[in-house]
Amino acid sequence: MKAKILGFFCSLLIINFAYGQTIDGVLYTNFNNYYKWKGGAFDSTFLLPQTSATNGKRAGALRYAAADSSVYSWSGTQWIKLGGAAASDTATVVKAYVTNAESVTITKGQVVYIFGASGDRAAVKLAKNTSDTFSSKTLGIVRADIAAGQAGWVTTQGQVSGINLGAYTAGDILWLDSVAGGFTKVKPEAPYHSVFVGVVERANAGNGLIYVKPQNGQELDELHNVKITSPKSGDAITYTTASQIWENRQVVLKQDTIPLAVFNVGSAAAGDTTAFSTSTLAGSFYLDGTDTMFITSYRVALQGTSASITPEVWFNDSLNITAGGTRLATGSAITNLTTGTSVTATTNKIPPANFVFVRFSAVTTKPTYFTLTLFGYRIRKQ
Repeated sequence: MKAKILGFFCSLLIINFAYGQTIDGVLYTNFNNYYKWKGGAFDSTFLLPQTSATNGKRAGALRYAAADSSVYSWSGTQWIKLGGAAASDTATVVKAYVTNAESVTITKGQVVYIFGASGDRAAVKLAKNTSDTFSSKTLGIVRADIAAGQAGWVTTQGQVSGINLGAYTAGDILWLDSVAGGFTKVKPEAPYHSVFVGVVERANAGNGLIYVKPQNGQELDELHNVKITSPKSGDAITYTTASQIWENRQVVLKQDTIPLAVFNVGSAAAGDTTAFSTSTLAGSFYLDGTDTMFITSYRVALQGTSASITPEVWFNDSLNITAGGTRLATGSAITNLTTGTSVTATTNKIPPANFVFVRFSAVTTKPTYFTLTLFGYRIRKQ
């Protein structure tokens, strides 16, 4: 009788090893005998193999290390501690399963952005920093080649290994490049968009390691308290108290038109006419510094009997040389008018490092006194 009972029990044990065991209504099948027999039933605890330097080196393999009571996964190049908190442990990798929306293969190590969706997954294309379209939705770095139209994995936060980083140094900050899918250690300047990609953890030509954590830079009009509407050259950002936002506006810098220079010849004495003749230099000054003078007009007045004279205002880098110089306005005859005559300047911008001088292109009747006043404003070089 005992022999029959023992035989029946052994047959049940054989059946259980062959076909599995139902525990709490769930069928557990035999998996390399790593289920253990406990108290007359199969324990539902799954026993992992022990880690070692050589065994189980297949990508995705799981092993247990009794030394630190931790589970490790083989990444293809190293055992990675799952959920490790120590500085030496590899951080948890956050991945996204995506579809390649490019017409070409996206290769391992390239940076991608979210383009849309396809097959119940986000669709990606190669990212670059040339515009907001290709940079603002930067997702991460591709973990392995993804053929056109196929699905694959992108690391959105965590480590990506096996990348050629021979041109880099550990600690280099990586930014999205202007080359599609690329990254660079040189921080982009406007108009290129600054998108932080990650940091080089191990610089190696064949097995470089990057910690990935994309962070998109912001344009001014993306700030929550800034409103930009149809921006134009010369716009400035001003604050509006009522709306509590910063807005763009055209700002016109108003300048007072004032006398900038005065040229005088003669003293109005009866015989004081000898100083006046054609090509005579009536006065000058040198414009130094960084300011640019803008001449809006000049006003001429004469004294004397039936005086008539044609003055011209010039500027040049050489004094009293008209060749290569610039004349503010076409010369016109000024007659004996003590109240003065205004002439509008047609060429009015006088840059620094120039002589400004007045000449007489014609003298019909010599005056006894001549005065010319330049009106305008100065603008400092920005």
